[in-house]
Amino acid sequence: MHPWCQGSNMSVLQNPQELQPKSESKLLFRQLFEKNTSVMLLIEPTSGNILEANLAATRFYGYPQAGLTGMSIQDINTFSPQQIASEMQKALHEERNFFLFQHRLASGDIREVEVYATPITIGEQCVLLSIVHDITVRTHLSRELNRVMREQEAILNSNITGIVKVRDRTIVWTNATFADMLGYAPQALIGQSTLILYPSETASQALAQAAYPVMQSGKTFRTEVRLQRQDGAPLWVKLNGALLEAHSGESIWAFADISLRKKTELALEQAERVMRASEQQMVIAQRISGTGSWSHQLDSDTIWCSAGGASLLGFAPVAGDLPLKEIDACIPEQQRLRQALLDLTCEGSGFDLEFEIRPADGSAAKVIRSVARLEPGVQGQPLIVQGFVQDITQLHELGEQIRQLAFFDPLTNLPNRRLFLDRLSQTIAADQRTHRYSALMYLDLDNFKPINDNHGHEAGDLLLAEVARRLNQCVRGTDTVARLGGDEFVVLMGGLDNDELESTRQARVVAEKIRLSLAQVYLLNTAQQHSGTSLIEHHCSASLGVVVFGRHSQNANTILQWADSAMYQAKDAGRNQVHFYDHALTSNALVK
Repeated sequence: MHPWCQGSNMSVLQNPQELQPKSESKLLFRQLFEKNTSVMLLIEPTSGNILEANLAATRFYGYPQAGLTGMSIQDINTFSPQQIASEMQKALHEERNFFLFQHRLASGDIREVEVYATPITIGEQCVLLSIVHDITVRTHLSRELNRVMREQEAILNSNITGIVKVRDRTIVWTNATFADMLGYAPQALIGQSTLILYPSETASQALAQAAYPVMQSGKTFRTEVRLQRQDGAPLWVKLNGALLEAHSGESIWAFADISLRKKTELALEQAERVMRASEQQMVIAQRISGTGSWSHQLDSDTIWCSAGGASLLGFAPVAGDLPLKEIDACIPEQQRLRQALLDLTCEGSGFDLEFEIRPADGSAAKVIRSVARLEPGVQGQPLIVQGFVQDITQLHELGEQIRQLAFFDPLTNLPNRRLFLDRLSQTIAADQRTHRYSALMYLDLDNFKPINDNHGHEAGDLLLAEVARRLNQCVRGTDTVARLGGDEFVVLMGGLDNDELESTRQARVVAEKIRLSLAQVYLLNTAQQHSGTSLIEHHCSASLGVVVFGRHSQNANTILQWADSAMYQAKDAGRNQVHFYDHALTSNALVK
């Protein structure tokens, strides 16, 4: 029996009003129990019944005091009855007094709690005094902190991204990935000067001069740079750098290996150079490549092919005569080929063709280039055509890729549709991150066709170029002006404001500025292509459709369609107007 409550005959089963304190210490205990702001319970250690609960407990658990008293601790503790009984025995015998539980409230919510339990004797009865503290928020914050720390550790130990910490141009820490990128042992770079990373001191200084002013302004420096591995081999990386603290001299750098991409880009550039030179050098290249040759005697129904030529056509790689009909079956465009042969033999025209073949063995279609010349026969009459063939399928595919990389309109030097859609998608993604609104303007010239009809396409091209110039003058440097085709242009204004009404106001100001600018008279000088002076005065305006979109927007094509629809409404309303797309129409359509 605990000394400080010995001699008490209080019954813990009595109501608090019925308790008759026998001593000042008992009265003090009762006051401390009832008025304490901490949650307190008196629990019978054998049955687990809650004998008494203070007002703080009723507020915490959400039960009336009469209801909470008489409940079992098993009604609020999520542990199993066996676990609860075991923990109570530990508290009763003072083997342990601190416990972590999950308690269920009257609302059904589960709270993380820490419980301090100690046995006390009241009257002749030994009970457990439990003091309960809600640690739910603290527990969740601790878990979240642990999660963030695990994520940061995963980033630092990433096997994809190399990370380096630098102090005063000296490497103080790297992860294993970066050391492996450069071909060093995990700890070998620590303490080394950053000069060791670069092919020359000049390269190191150039990067520092570019990077540190950016980082000292509080921004992240980003670039692509060539480093040097320990074995001297080049390593192309995408680099991000930032200062840890303004005056600490410490910076953190992240590196991603882009050597494969650089190698591919160099290969594409090389392929483009090959294509530019191929017009003058292809005949020579065909002759020295040994890829295949053929000859056709004009009074014969066969074509002789070298082993390489026969293999390209899908026949056995054996030199010899092949029936003309079998070769024709491999060439879908045989009529064009026959016409070129006829022009060659009758008029001496050049024979230099690219065409598709479908090999006789059923393998994948190929693109072939063939160059031919005439061999004079008896008395100077052309009897034999000698030709050379080469499989240019891969070269042709590379050429298509290179052409696809052309993102700009050649007439106006504005981004074309493909580049514009890419920037629109990026703007949508940025809006989702920043919760800002952006605007897209779709405009069409109202009086464009007459200039082509009356003055020719040269004048029309000059007008389109002038429209592009005026558009660029009306917008911010961060905005995108693009030509979709014909006399259709778009203007993309990203990251306007967090408020939709303010963003709409800003877009309206710029749209009206554009409308007024494009409505000014055009003076087009066509003298650049002709002698003398030829000045054309032309009047036209533009109809603009504008859509303001935010982080809940649809995909890029949908937003473009909305702006296009608004533009046509401006046309229908009389042209030379600005019309904003009404999102309510879309919402109504979805409801219907």
